[in-house]
Amino acid sequence: MKKAIQYEQMRQSSRRVLVTSALLLIMLGFLPLPAFTDLTSYLPLHSFLEAVAVVVAAMVFTVGWYTYQGKADYRTVALACLFLGVAVLDFSHLLSYPGMPDYVTASGPDKTIDFWLAARSLGALALIAAVVLPVTRAPSTFRYGLLGMVALLVAGLHVLFLYFPHRVPDNFDASTGLTPFKVGFEYILVLVYGVAAYLLWQRSVASQRADTLLLSVSAAIMAFSELLFTRYMNLFDIYNVTGHLYKVVAYIYLYRALVVTGIVFPYQSVTTSRARFKATLDSIPDLMFELAPDGTIIDYHSDVSRPELLAPPESFIGRKMQEIIPDRTHETLRQACADIDASGKTSGHSYWLDRDDGVHWYEISGSRLAPENEEPRHLLLIRDVTERYRSDAELRIAATAFSSQEGIMITDTDLRILRVNAAFEHSTGYTQQEVLGKTPSMLQSGQHSREFYQNMWQAIMTSGRWHGEIWNRRKNGEVYPQSVTITAVRDQAGKITNYVGDYIDMSALKWAEEEISKLSYFDPVTGLINRTRALMLLEHSVKRSVQLQRFGALLMIDLDQFKVINDTLGHLAGDELLIKISERLQDLVRPMDNVARYGGDEFVVVLTALGEESRRAATTVQQVAQSILSGLEDTYHIQGSDYFSTCSIGITLFGEGAADTVELVKQVGIALFQAKDAGGNTICFFDPA
Repeated sequence: MKKAIQYEQMRQSSRRVLVTSALLLIMLGFLPLPAFTDLTSYLPLHSFLEAVAVVVAAMVFTVGWYTYQGKADYRTVALACLFLGVAVLDFSHLLSYPGMPDYVTASGPDKTIDFWLAARSLGALALIAAVVLPVTRAPSTFRYGLLGMVALLVAGLHVLFLYFPHRVPDNFDASTGLTPFKVGFEYILVLVYGVAAYLLWQRSVASQRADTLLLSVSAAIMAFSELLFTRYMNLFDIYNVTGHLYKVVAYIYLYRALVVTGIVFPYQSVTTSRARFKATLDSIPDLMFELAPDGTIIDYHSDVSRPELLAPPESFIGRKMQEIIPDRTHETLRQACADIDASGKTSGHSYWLDRDDGVHWYEISGSRLAPENEEPRHLLLIRDVTERYRSDAELRIAATAFSSQEGIMITDTDLRILRVNAAFEHSTGYTQQEVLGKTPSMLQSGQHSREFYQNMWQAIMTSGRWHGEIWNRRKNGEVYPQSVTITAVRDQAGKITNYVGDYIDMSALKWAEEEISKLSYFDPVTGLINRTRALMLLEHSVKRSVQLQRFGALLMIDLDQFKVINDTLGHLAGDELLIKISERLQDLVRPMDNVARYGGDEFVVVLTALGEESRRAATTVQQVAQSILSGLEDTYHIQGSDYFSTCSIGITLFGEGAADTVELVKQVGIALFQAKDAGGNTICFFDPA
């Protein structure tokens, strides 16, 4: 965008220059303008203008020849070589001008015009070459070959003009001015320059190249200059003077074109490359260090704001690495540098650092950096791979815990299955022969939408990888969950050649999750729901009773003298009694009631749907509690011995207005304490009074 704006600005300014030059040309044709009175007064100005032209032409050669340090294109080389010839011919034109000392032979109008026309012809040829030749790198043979041919041509022209002037047509007559040959030749040059200007302008519009635009302006002004040289009557009139001025301006535009090609473009390219390189460095998740062979940190090339960078660069640049890192880490770095010295590169070395937020793992890769005229250096890339290490560790733990085996499927770009492994066969029930040539869609369970698969493949096309959970179908029709990772495999050209799918059967994991969930809510000894589940059910029952305006009750049951059996027969005997009590307790309540082991030798029972009247509810609870009290009072045969057991029961009602679960537990605990305090084997209601 910026380049386009700069080009448009230059195009507008070039138009103004051309329009101004054309208007001046027209004005010279209609207005009587002063000229120099004689050759002597004009000679210094002519010499100055020609000297400037020679210098500019020589600079054109210098810039064009050395642009890109010898990597110039055909067009630039042609302009450089041909304008070297132009510079030499213009210099001879200057020395041959009337009034100058003899230049090998006597100076005069015909001699100086011969060199002039030769120089203008070579300049026209250069601009035609700019139109015809490609803007691609020119080999050395072209550069030196063209330079040699230009040198031979210029030398031949000098021999012709200096020693055989009679073989060249006359250009000037002292009494009549320019000869028809001279005027005709100038018009041919005007035509050549004009065509070159038009073609270069059109090409600049198409390519948006500033150097081509400047060449077009140079050719147009040269055409204006040659028009002026068809009009003068003597060697010091206004047309001659203005023509020389136009020529100098045209040379300057040509020089600017080569400066743009040889200096501005390369500089912009370097600036762009540096910005791109910096952006690349900032985007990669690595810290890049440049080390001398003795371990001195010469430079740090990554973003200084990286959180992985433990200290600012100014605190370690110029110091040796072993001064700022632990010995064990330095040994790893030393081995990496030894690999670089031996093979030119290194990878795979890792080390760890104990940071404030825990242990971090780092991986080292690097290569040899050999700056010109300097000793080789080590370029090290250090990446924080902590997350990868953690992920790998978690995967290993998961694989060990669930004894899962990973199935693998490989397909071509059309998703035709090429190969599967034994784990895939075991997981799906399909043999390799049954799936070859088919697509993975044969495993679909129908539980995922079309949009799900579209998003999955969009992620694969974008990032080259997708990971997620899919419910697939086995050969026997069973639908089961799989953890699936699909990766696109690319060749060296970056083209996708295959897809690899990793399938982990998650059935065992899902079953394990369900078992863990079950253990979270059930007592392992009695199989009853535990305290956590009981409180959840109590909270739900209280809310339901309030909504239906019906009473419910919470009973807490404690075994009397339970400590005696634990102390005399042991905990195994106590567990056996708890199991017998829990089994009998479930038989003594309604199917809709919930029985739980609250902890130790305590049980709770949540009764619901006891009616809308508190007295009736209390009566029903009393009957249930009495049934429990009587039903649990018995002699139990434990480990070959008889043990008589009774219990105490605390009761509290709920359902009349909102009730807090914690408060209900406190109330039933107070009632149970009162029952125990009364000697046990009794029932006690919570009395709020």
